[in-house]
Amino acid sequence: MPYRSDPLPDRVSDHLPESVRQAYRDAFLNACERGNRDEQRAHQIAWAALKEHYRSCTRTPH
Repeated sequence: MPYRSDPLPDRVSDHLPESVRQAYRDAFLNACERGNRDEQRAHQIAWAALKEHYRSCTRTPH
């Protein structure tokens, strides 16, 4: 399974803090485990999950 030990794509590892990188890894692996054998599609799902998470955080009153 990718990303257990392989480096993340540069656009992830170069620009995101470790906690967000771990969330990306988790979302990517989850997408793969749910049958998305196409790696590109799994990356799209992981990015979408992160974007939705941060959109919801900005909408939530503190």
